[in-house]
Amino acid sequence: MKRSKKIVLLAHCLLNVNSKIKGLANYSAHHVDTLKKVVEEELGIIQLPCPEITYLGMDRWGMTKNQYSYPAYRNHCRQLLKPVIDQIREYEKQHYEIVEVVGIDGSPSCGVQYTETGYEGGMVCCDDRNEPQTVRIEESGVYMEELMKLLNEAEISLKFSGIDEK
Repeated sequence: MKRSKKIVLLAHCLLNVNSKIKGLANYSAHHVDTLKKVVEEELGIIQLPCPEITYLGMDRWGMTKNQYSYPAYRNHCRQLLKPVIDQIREYEKQHYEIVEVVGIDGSPSCGVQYTETGYEGGMVCCDDRNEPQTVRIEESGVYMEELMKLLNEAEISLKFSGIDEK
């Protein structure tokens, strides 16, 4: 049997940029550098479900962590992630290695090392002075926080890394 028995969990939009909000795509279909690394290292892929598209759809606007950080959205994230935890358990039971979880730094949901906060509503993107209202903070996004909590509850330890698409 020729299997690497190594798997990586990828944020949804790394494999499908079409799930991002309009105007935010930095590549045409998928994050090529990530896919090259996955192919070179012979890693299997678990594509994490996109919580934002399943919660607010394609016509959503850009939001920040503080706008997503409330019980209904966190519960939505947990519901999406429970089957992922079951998959991880099954792979580990069969002696597969989950190499890492890769998120998107800056994302209010999938940020790993940092995310954006501070926007509190009103005109999208700008205040009365036409200046951005968001602030970069060194925290994980809501979805990654919930994934970390579920993994901790399941007593599973995984490496997390974030890709800065800029």
